[in-house]
Amino acid sequence: MRNDPDHDRRHRCPPEPPLSVAELLERVAAERGIDAEPAPAAVAAALPEMVALVERIVLRLHDAQEWRWLAAALAALSHRVQEDALLLGLDYAGPNCDGRA
Repeated sequence: MRNDPDHDRRHRCPPEPPLSVAELLERVAAERGIDAEPAPAAVAAALPEMVALVERIVLRLHDAQEWRWLAAALAALSHRVQEDALLLGLDYAGPNCDGRA
């Protein structure tokens, strides 16, 4: 058997197409344990609008570093919404959590 450094490149399977945002949403819902029922109608209806907004932002970005910052910003928003969702599940008394608003 000959040692051919280009063998992997020539015989590599083509990459699978990326998942759609809806498919990724299903995966994230499963990871968070909320996939027992479909996404709420308001979320499903807003998804195309959110995708379009992010795509418009991407058009203004110039390099990979800016894309990484956008990804970080979206992750921060996701984290914030997740925290808020957890707080809604508690008997939340306000910002000080001691009964003072």
